[in-house]
Amino acid sequence: MACSSLKGVTFENWSKTFACKPEYFFEPKNQDELLEVLDFARQRGKKVRVVGAGFSPSDIACSPEVMISMLQLNKVLKVRWIRRLQR
Repeated sequence: MACSSLKGVTFENWSKTFACKPEYFFEPKNQDELLEVLDFARQRGKKVRVVGAGFSPSDIACSPEVMISMLQLNKVLKVRWIRRLQR
């Protein structure tokens, strides 16, 4: 697997009011790595939570199982002007 889990990560929201230590924490760099991580979690029956910058004032992003940071997936890949869809 190209995207390996970061070990011993403690995720904390911006206000430091919530924190968690997921079993697996991934930071995929592209769509292929993201798909690998999702497949990894599916094969193991793990629940996945996705996190951005951590600005939520709640624990909604926290998970004891699999967390995926979207910080490196920050580009628009394609825009379909006819349907007005963004990917």
